[in-house]
Amino acid sequence: MPKYSGMDRQALRDKLLSSTLPRGTPRPNNLCGFGELGDFDSDGPSESLLERLRSDVGEQRVPELQLAIRVNPLAYHVGEPIRIRFSNTGPCFCTLVNRGAHGHYTILRNGNQPVAAGEHEFPEAGGMAKVTEPSGIEEILLIGSLQPIRWDEIATPHAPPLTVVSVRYEVRPGSRVFGKK
Repeated sequence: MPKYSGMDRQALRDKLLSSTLPRGTPRPNNLCGFGELGDFDSDGPSESLLERLRSDVGEQRVPELQLAIRVNPLAYHVGEPIRIRFSNTGPCFCTLVNRGAHGHYTILRNGNQPVAAGEHEFPEAGGMAKVTEPSGIEEILLIGSLQPIRWDEIATPHAPPLTVVSVRYEVRPGSRVFGKK
């Protein structure tokens, strides 16, 4: 091996290792150690992670935490207001995510603040959410954990368990005409 500026192999190795100290918080990547995940977003989960969580709907991974979610009615016309109701049997951290008819996800409520046990509504009193295009089947995921949800750690073995429940509803094109038979 050639010498670099008078350094032998061990000295070069030591110099290289000391100059490549990790910066920031390492993000676990189970495929190849620590590093950036391809579609990781520090503000929330990636769409691929949400698709994986969506496949876990109905699996009770946190036995002491029961979650339920509902919308009523189960069909809306574009422009109509929607209220999402959810309940939890104990204090937890809950995230609400909408999977639109186009297949893209939108975080409705981030799970970084604790939620007391009981019945809850989104949007909260005084708020309004309206159904938007495109028409088709949409799904709301409720993701709950007993600990704050750290999206960058979900795929690791030491991540806290999550419980995921969902409700689906239909978005119909156009607006409903009231007063007609």
